[in-house]
Amino acid sequence: MTVTAGSTVVWTNNDSIQHDIMFNGGGIASNVLNHNDTFSHTFPTAGTYHYICSIHPFMHGTVVVTGSGSQHASATQPHVSSASPY
Repeated sequence: MTVTAGSTVVWTNNDSIQHDIMFNGGGIASNVLNHNDTFSHTFPTAGTYHYICSIHPFMHGTVVVTGSGSQHASATQPHVSSASPY
């Protein structure tokens, strides 16, 4: 997902099992998310932010933050991929 600096991204757990969101490097992490729980984070600085579900480490995603501006984006719980996010 790509957003502009200042954007808030909201993750929603649409799954029937628990998940969480933990960004590499620490500092940004959700509590355990049950069905329909949400987690949001505002990204003030441009950069590339990789995250995983620590309960299911094969689930991962990336937020790319560019330039400046303000918007609101939504994401479902981290997508499943067999490829490395790096």
